[in-house]
Amino acid sequence: MTSYAWQKSSYCPQGEACLHAAATADGNIALTESDDPTGSIVTTTPARFRALLDSVRAGGPFTYDEIEVLPGPDGVVRLRDVDGGAVVTTSRANWGAFARGARDGEFDHLVRIRPRQFHEAAGTEDWRVLGEGACAYFRTGSFAAGVRFVQAIGERVGEGPDIDLRAEGVTVRLITLTAEYYGMTERHVTLAREISAVAHELGLTADPSAVQTVQVTVDALAIEKVTPFWRALLGYEERAGSVEDLVDPQGRGAPFYFQEMDAARPQRNRVHVDVWVPYDRAQARIAAAIAAGGTLVTDEHAPGHWVLADPEGNEACVGTTGG
Repeated sequence: MTSYAWQKSSYCPQGEACLHAAATADGNIALTESDDPTGSIVTTTPARFRALLDSVRAGGPFTYDEIEVLPGPDGVVRLRDVDGGAVVTTSRANWGAFARGARDGEFDHLVRIRPRQFHEAAGTEDWRVLGEGACAYFRTGSFAAGVRFVQAIGERVGEGPDIDLRAEGVTVRLITLTAEYYGMTERHVTLAREISAVAHELGLTADPSAVQTVQVTVDALAIEKVTPFWRALLGYEERAGSVEDLVDPQGRGAPFYFQEMDAARPQRNRVHVDVWVPYDRAQARIAAAIAAGGTLVTDEHAPGHWVLADPEGNEACVGTTGG
């Protein structure tokens, strides 16, 4: 099969023969049957794949609006993208295994989503998407209560979230970081709902105003010459193959972003801090910074980010993710 990170349903029988799905480098979804001698691959958009998953969960008919699923009299099932024409042939048993996995959400992580899609999903009110994914802070009041909460999360959702346990509360972060992709998927919506449900069962409340992400931005004339130094100094790694982004492999230190300049700007600081805050807290944070002696340099990029400066002209940005 093509060298994608193929995944099959956990309900597939032992062996490789089954319907497989994978995310492509450009964010589309590929489907293939490992036992199909033609090696055919159907490639479709995330929206169409999401429609397919939704139809399967709803117990819909075998023919969908965007992807045709056609049962044949010979005991096989053929999948065809209505635009592409490629056909993947699988067995009824393997299609059934795929459908059962789809109902359990096993393929949700393949569907990439934007921050706005996450916020628009029902059941995500406790969460805010920042520069490092969807984050939520739950006040626990004690370390022991936080431990119980974290244990309950582990029992409910298993692997997936990044968790920071402190004496007064727990911060949970949802993000996918692979060699090909850094961002959010449909799976994170499901995880957010389940984690919020656990919190509510334990009588915990979320405080969306308590989450933020801090990023260090370095202006550079030649990024390819500058980043190796910082990568070695910090012990960081490139983020999803991006030469402009370095991240802590342990998930603790602030990420570094390298912003390429066309020419040197000697009157401006070459290193500045970006503070990512919830979209509904940006104005309050900016007002607080100005009240503390800062000035607004420009809001031409708002609501993506605002540039501020301290009393001596050192710049910083307040950013949000809403797109």
